[in-house]
Amino acid sequence: NQEDDLTKLWTDAKVAQVRRKLTQHRLELVALTPFFPMLVNLGSPDPARVQQALTNFERCCRLAQQLGTRRIEIIAPHVHEFTDKNGNLGIPS
Repeated sequence: NQEDDLTKLWTDAKVAQVRRKLTQHRLELVALTPFFPMLVNLGSPDPARVQQALTNFERCCRLAQQLGTRRIEIIAPHVHEFTDKNGNLGIPS
């Protein structure tokens, strides 16, 4: 869920462990789904933030390949700025 997970959590040993479990249980990873916080700056006006988000995305692509999938699905959070007091999604007037 956080960008440092890409280096601290997903070590070569962890990837190998997950691959073994997938093989052991005859499973295939359908998609890697990185959470939006690590990619939130893809649309930033700040070039440095965009570059960091692209670096994170590239790391996600490599992780997906290591885990045996070619599909990435980005999970976006609920946009609180566009919700009313009851939590309903809508464009503010």
